[in-house]
Amino acid sequence: MNASQMPEQGPSRKEMAGAKFRAILNLIMGTVYILLGIVVVVYQYFGSFELGPVLAYFLGGLFILYGAFRIWRGSQELKLLRGS
Repeated sequence: MNASQMPEQGPSRKEMAGAKFRAILNLIMGTVYILLGIVVVVYQYFGSFELGPVLAYFLGGLFILYGAFRIWRGSQELKLLRGS
């Protein structure tokens, strides 16, 4: 039996653990980005830089959107992992 005739195997246990870790990391980092976005909007500071209101809302909004995307992506990955 050559390699093309062998049955296809699913992902290994190690690969599944890595995928689950990445999905959970996406959820955690998404939460961090959302919190950072809220801090930027409320305090209008980013690190040691004072931001104007327009820039603070823009940058905070970007952080919040990116955080929401990371949470969505992590939840989708976890759904896929539970299904397989």
